[in-house]
Amino acid sequence: GLYIAAQDDKGYQTAFYASIAALVLSAIHSFVSQNSTAATLITVISGIVSLYITYQVITITCLLLQGKDSETIAKGQNVLKIYVGTTLVSLACTVLSIIPIIGALALIVSVIAALVQLVGYVLFMIFLNHAYKSLA
Repeated sequence: GLYIAAQDDKGYQTAFYASIAALVLSAIHSFVSQNSTAATLITVISGIVSLYITYQVITITCLLLQGKDSETIAKGQNVLKIYVGTTLVSLACTVLSIIPIIGALALIVSVIAALVQLVGYVLFMIFLNHAYKSLA
């Protein structure tokens, strides 16, 4: 989808390239010991890349919707806030999970953040659907 959307706007093209980087990071992560600092670092970098992709898609889509659908733009901005918040909490929990005592609490917070992020993902899909209808 990003490859096709890149024909409409260069912002989607950078998101497409970032998605390729995310795939490479995922492949590298599969070869790294799961309980290592390297795995934690790759997870954090992957989270940042994923957040960047989502940021690009929502931002560019909102720019394309300017003057056409202010309600969908507002939904996109709200989805972006959810994504940024939950991603930052999740990444902080990933880093804190290295510390034994704090790690247990970080795991609980991380599960809650993941559930909120799931809701954000559904809202993101709804946003994209509304944007598609508005731009078609």
